[in-house]
Amino acid sequence: MENPDGTSTLVVVMYPFQYNPLTTDVRFYRNYSFEINHTVSPVAITTLTTDRNEYEQGDAVMVDIGLNCSGEPRDIVFSALVKRYGSGEVASGLLLRTLKDFAGHASFSPQWDSGGVEPGYYSVEVTLTDTAGDILDRKTEIFRLGISSGEITDFTATPEYFEIGDEVEIEMAFKNNGTVNITGTAVIRVLSPTGYAAEEFWHNVTNLIPSESVSFSDTLDTSGAVAGSSYTITGYVLYDSRSTDPIAVTVRNMIAGDLNGDGTITTADAAIALRLAARGEYDPAADVDCDGWITSLDALMITQAAVGNIKLEGCQLK
Repeated sequence: MENPDGTSTLVVVMYPFQYNPLTTDVRFYRNYSFEINHTVSPVAITTLTTDRNEYEQGDAVMVDIGLNCSGEPRDIVFSALVKRYGSGEVASGLLLRTLKDFAGHASFSPQWDSGGVEPGYYSVEVTLTDTAGDILDRKTEIFRLGISSGEITDFTATPEYFEIGDEVEIEMAFKNNGTVNITGTAVIRVLSPTGYAAEEFWHNVTNLIPSESVSFSDTLDTSGAVAGSSYTITGYVLYDSRSTDPIAVTVRNMIAGDLNGDGTITTADAAIALRLAARGEYDPAADVDCDGWITSLDALMITQAAVGNIKLEGCQLK
């Protein structure tokens, strides 16, 4: 195990019990002895990289390997293998070569043809040994064969402005843009105005094949909403130890004239309406005369409502 200061630590794991499932015999060993051979090596693997972290099936995997011998020239055996990560099963041999009187620097750039190989995680393992078979250095580099990639292609919540008690319909579509099947979890989270999760919806994504999409539908009950409140609805998909970029939409209960969302109509809202009118911007809550524009007339009506002279309800003046 390599340490940050450049030293290494040998970790020995022992299992004191031995169990034979055929005879059900159990043995316990109290004493152990180890013979550990330690070699100070002037030979090191200085570089081991692949040109990408992920590859499509059939792509060539380019490997860059650098070696250095800081001592006297010596014979070393150089081997490079591609192994299935986790099981250690050898998928292919890249190089096996004896370097005679090696000194100084050396580099190799082998490539591996991944055609016909199952997708998954693999590692390039490079080992240097002396002619007696003692290991001088070893390094591994992990890469993935098969691209796992997906994105949310559609995310909506309707209606954007709801009456308390309405049902808000939430729709999300997720597409597999990669080259391997995707299994994961789609999450739709509804956040209240105070930021806590008012509701969550979870859906399984199971073996979604490349180029295919899957859709999810949920319903938000707003019967418990507070007048003038809003909800932020966020959607994302968890898969393969990663997440899509979250997408968020906002729905709210609109109180005509309440532009700052504090649940009441005040002169501060009228000031906001004037700014909207000056900028040519639009907010349906400010369009209290329902003409499709925000003007000084809307600001005047909001001011009148703030002092109690009129009552606003949608586009209807009462």
